[in-house]
Amino acid sequence: MNNKDKLIQIASRLFHLHGYEGTSIDMIMKESGVCRSNFYYYFSSKEALALATIRKTSLTFRDKMLTKTLLNRRLNPLERLDSFYEKAISLQTSLFSEDLYAGCFFGNLALEQSSNKNFRSALNHFFTEWHKAFQLCLEEGVGRGFFKEDVDPENVAKLLISQIEGAILLSKVTNSIDPLLSASTEMRKLIINA
Repeated sequence: MNNKDKLIQIASRLFHLHGYEGTSIDMIMKESGVCRSNFYYYFSSKEALALATIRKTSLTFRDKMLTKTLLNRRLNPLERLDSFYEKAISLQTSLFSEDLYAGCFFGNLALEQSSNKNFRSALNHFFTEWHKAFQLCLEEGVGRGFFKEDVDPENVAKLLISQIEGAILLSKVTNSIDPLLSASTEMRKLIINA
C-alpha cells in the first residue's frame, strides 16, 4: 500500500472513531508512519484528506453495499431490500466493541461538519447515490407487486435512509444493535405487500 492510500485508510478509521475535530494530523501521521512532508505531498490540508476519505469510503459503500444489494438485478426487489438491511446490520454489528461503537462514518461527519460546504457537498453526493439506489429498487418493487402500490419510491427512499441513520444513532446511544433490528422489521410492515 502506498503512503497516500495508507493516509486515507488510517484517517478514515480515526475520523470514524474520533470525529474530524477529534483527529489531528499528528495522530494520523503517528498511526500511519507517514512523515509530515509526505502528508503534505499528497494533501494540502486535513480537510483535503477528509474529503478524500469521504470519496474512498463512498466508493467502498457503493461497491460492497449498493451494488451487491439494492442494485443487484439477480435478486428480486424484496430480496435486494432484505439483503441491504442484513448487510447494514452485519456491518454495524461488526463495529461494536466493549468501549466504543463508532456508528455511521457518513452520519457522524454529517452531524459534525454540516456547516462546511465542502463536506456538505461530498456527503450530499453520497446520500444522493444511496437514495437513487433505494428509489430504483422501490420503483421496481412497486411495479412488480412486491411492495404496496401506494409506496412513493422517491419519498420512501428518503424515509428509509432517515430510518437507518436514526436507528444507527439510537444504537450509539443505547450501545445496542436493537434499534437497527427494529428498523428492518418495521420497514417490512410499512412497504411490503402481504
